[in-house]
Amino acid sequence: MNYKNGKTWLIIILVVLVVIIVAVLSVNGKNKDDTYTYENGKYGFKLELPIEWKDKVLISDGDYDDSVLFFVIKIDGSQGGHLFSINRETGELITEEDVKQSPIPSKLLMHANGYTYYATFPSDVQFDPQEKDETENYNSMNSKVEGVLESIKPYGDERPAVSNEGYKVVGNSFFALEVPENLEMEAGDGLFWNLTEEGNAVGSLIMSQGQLDDEDKNGGADTAYIIRPDSTIYTCISVNEDSVGEAAFEVMKNTFSYKTVDIPVTVFDYINTAEQYLELGGSRLFGKITDISPVSHDENDEDPLKGAVTTVALMEFVTDESQPDGYKIVDLNETKSFESGYGRYSPDVIPLVPPNYTTFGVYDRYLLDEDFFKDYGDESKASYYKNFYYDFILDPDGNLLLISGHYVP
Repeated sequence: MNYKNGKTWLIIILVVLVVIIVAVLSVNGKNKDDTYTYENGKYGFKLELPIEWKDKVLISDGDYDDSVLFFVIKIDGSQGGHLFSINRETGELITEEDVKQSPIPSKLLMHANGYTYYATFPSDVQFDPQEKDETENYNSMNSKVEGVLESIKPYGDERPAVSNEGYKVVGNSFFALEVPENLEMEAGDGLFWNLTEEGNAVGSLIMSQGQLDDEDKNGGADTAYIIRPDSTIYTCISVNEDSVGEAAFEVMKNTFSYKTVDIPVTVFDYINTAEQYLELGGSRLFGKITDISPVSHDENDEDPLKGAVTTVALMEFVTDESQPDGYKIVDLNETKSFESGYGRYSPDVIPLVPPNYTTFGVYDRYLLDEDFFKDYGDESKASYYKNFYYDFILDPDGNLLLISGHYVP
């Protein structure tokens, strides 16, 4: 009886093994038959392309810096519509949120070997709808794009070039620099990055905006302020001098550079642009919003021009060391109303963001429209716009350009 049971189990095990082997061979055979590998050593990635794309896809990586473009080859052999592009940027701290700020459809793909890879897609029709065969061909190939992009993997081990031995390049969407190979740069909240060694913090980089005084501009033994050209945006680099060392800090400062192409627009860019008007004779006011009233002009028109009237209770923020918090807010007992556009013609609005409402969000810029009132128009919530203090920046003609939250402890 035991002997027969043993034979039965042996047969079952053999059957299971055969099924597994057949399944593995089937999968491998399917991969081999259904796809072929595209390898790009120049940009360090590879893809699995559908076998039916052979002789039907044109790949170009010579005409665009750090981008590889994939086009359909039309039935007559000429170049057809654009399917997608794979783009590579220096630095592995570029986020999905950063990529989504692009004006064209984009998708983060992977971080590898000191680079970030992301795809961009056409934003308009890439074929002539009157040409039925070409339309079907493009749509058929385009339906496979998502699967192609999911197959991306690193290829080779080429990394961003360095000018200092024993260093590596780290970066994000805004800047890059060289750091010692034993250090890592890790993302924090907002525009804040930690420098760590074996998990321990040894420094930080913080992007911010504002006017620096001469003392700050000169920095110190463990701190440096690097201003982005022609702006009031800067990055503060701070290090633990004992951990990082003077020589390494000098290399970090000297190799730090701001990126100049395809940079996401942050709230600081809107503030910087608005504040440029101050140098041209504009002005800055401080206070609270008491009302925002949408208005319409030419109401008899089928498409009336929309606008808004923002009413402000004017105040003054005064430094006063005699006060417990070192400041006081003086009510000027004056209100002022500003008429402006509504929606895309309105001033930029940069509110303080949850959960603590002490800082700006990296990309949380609004216009005076339904989205703003949806998020900040409920008087029963802490986010209600009338609860906060604001800076108001006006152009030389007194037009309202920017409303930015002003944190008051």
